Amino acid sequence: MKQAFIGALLYDLDCGFCEKSASFTQKYLNLAAEVKPAYPDELVAYRVDRARFESAIPYE
Repeated sequence: MKQAFIGALLYDLDCGFCEKSASFTQKYLNLAAEVKPAYPDELVAYRVDRARFESAIPYE
């Protein structure tokens, strides 16, 4: 049975550490979330502050 969408783990595609962390999370943790790169225009839709995105990998 497929899990319901719970949230999104957003990462910066230009950040190697962020990309590897997101990949690890998706592969090894049972996180019911969409793991995807975020772009500035998408941050508003997820209600993520740009300053937060620049210093963390938000899970919304």
